[in-house]
Amino acid sequence: MLFFTYMSQRKLITTINRELNYLNEVIDLKVIQGASYKKEAKRHKLLLRMLGEVSRQTRSVPAFSFLSLFL
Repeated sequence: MLFFTYMSQRKLITTINRELNYLNEVIDLKVIQGASYKKEAKRHKLLLRMLGEVSRQTRSVPAFSFLSLFL
């Protein structure tokens, strides 16, 4: 079960990174156009916070814990 949790966290990290890259492009275009990007900036900040939490959780799970299920 722990293995699947770890895999879903890795997938979540990938998804958040993709969304952050997309938002960076949108923000860059809005800066060039001189448009307001307040909404995108709030979303970007939220995603960074989520990424930090998920990354912290992933690092706290030892890699060998999955193997210990079979011992």
